[in-house]
Amino acid sequence: MVAAFPTLVDWGMRGGLARSPKLPVDGEVSELMTAAVRYKEALMLIADRADGLRQTAVMRAVEILTPEQTVSFLAGVAKYQLGMRSCGCSGAAASELQLDASAC
Repeated sequence: MVAAFPTLVDWGMRGGLARSPKLPVDGEVSELMTAAVRYKEALMLIADRADGLRQTAVMRAVEILTPEQTVSFLAGVAKYQLGMRSCGCSGAAASELQLDASAC
């Protein structure tokens, strides 16, 4: 009886999914590793720019607020940041995060 489809072993012998990936030789860096490094660098750049944008926004907001408003604003920002961090650490959905808007 002849199988209609090749077995995984047969397919692997011809270079299918069962084939092991080519390892870098003599200092060669695989294209996949190069792409991963570039992707990581791009993500780090985006994160740095986002941090800079947040910092600029907070500094400009603080410039126009009274000292009492500044304290309230920064307390609200800290509460939000801690809430988002705990949400991320616990794996909970963002919709489950309870923030009190009256505290700001």
